[in-house]
Amino acid sequence: MRGGAVNGFVSRAARGCAWLSGGAAAVACVLSLGAWGSGDLLGRIALWGWTAAGAAVLSTALAAWAQREAGPARSGAGVSGPGARGAEWLGPGGSGPKSGGRSGVTTRPGAFGVRAREVTVWLLIALASATLLVASFQQHHREPEPELRRAGAVVAAAVVAHAPSGVQAHTSEGRVLGWTSRLELTVPGSAEPVRASAYTYAEPKAGDRVLLLHAPSQPALEGRVDERKDLRSVAGPGSWEPFPQVDEARKAVLLATLLMLFVLGAGLAATAVMDPEELRALPRSGRARLCWTAALLLALALHLPALYGHPHPVAGAPAWISCLLPALGRGAAYAVVRGLS
Repeated sequence: MRGGAVNGFVSRAARGCAWLSGGAAAVACVLSLGAWGSGDLLGRIALWGWTAAGAAVLSTALAAWAQREAGPARSGAGVSGPGARGAEWLGPGGSGPKSGGRSGVTTRPGAFGVRAREVTVWLLIALASATLLVASFQQHHREPEPELRRAGAVVAAAVVAHAPSGVQAHTSEGRVLGWTSRLELTVPGSAEPVRASAYTYAEPKAGDRVLLLHAPSQPALEGRVDERKDLRSVAGPGSWEPFPQVDEARKAVLLATLLMLFVLGAGLAATAVMDPEELRALPRSGRARLCWTAALLLALALHLPALYGHPHPVAGAPAWISCLLPALGRGAAYAVVRGLS
C-alpha cells in the first residue's frame, strides 16, 4: 500500500515537472522574441531555458522510476492492443480503466482530454521552433551591444570627424536600404576620437551628426551607430519589446510564422492518426520520454551559446534542422509508442 502511494506521488511529481518544463520553455520563448538588443533579458532567457531543461530531465527520471516501481504489467497497461480500442477510450463519459486515488476510484482521461493535451504540447513546440529560428536570425545580425552594455555604455551625440571608410550600400530590388561604414567620431568631453561601426539610412560623410553608443570607461571597445535601433533603450536596462529591430525582423517574422504553421499542422495531423490509448502511453513510456527530452536538450545546447555572447554554432540549412528538433523529438516519441502497440 505504501509502495503504491509513493509510486503515485512520483508519477504526479513527474507530471508536475513536465508542466513546469513546458511553462518555463514558453516563458523563455516569449522573452526571446523581444530580446533584440536587450542585454539583461538574455540572462533571464538562459535561466528559463535551464529551468525548462532541468525540469524535463527530472520529469523523465521520475517517470522512469515510477514505471520501474509499477512493474511491467502496469507499465504496459496503457497500450493493450486493438481489442482495447472500444467504448472505454471513447471520451470522458466512457467507462475507462480505474485506479486507486484519494476517493478509491479515478477515471482515466478520455480521448478528448489526451488529444487536448497533445494540441497544447504542439502549440508549445510550434512556438519553440519559431523562437529558435528567430534566435538564429538574430545571431546572424548580432552586433557588439552586449559588450558595450557590460562596459557601462552610454549614448552621446557625436560628429563624424573624417571621411568614413568601408562604406557599402545595402540594396534590395534596386533600392538602397541603408549604408554600413566605419566611422571616426568626436564626442564632447572626450579627448580621443571614438571609432565605431555604423549603419545609417543616408550615405555618411564628414561633419554628419549621429547618435553614438560607446563605453567611456573602455575606449578600446568599438562604438556603435545604428539608426535602425533605439540606442538609448539598448544602453538602458533590458526591457521586453516585440521585435524592436523592425527592419531586420520582417523576414524573421514571416519565416517564423510559416514555420509555426507547418509544425502545428504536422503535429495536429500526427495527433489525429494516433489512437487515444497510444497518446495515454506517452507519459509512461521511458523510451518515448527519452527521445523527447534528448531532442529538447540538443536544441537548447545548439542555441544557448548565443545567449552568452558566443557565435551561433549552426547556420543555414543546419539552423532549420535544429529549429525542428522539438518537433522531431515528439514525432520520435510517437513512433516509439506506436511501435509498442
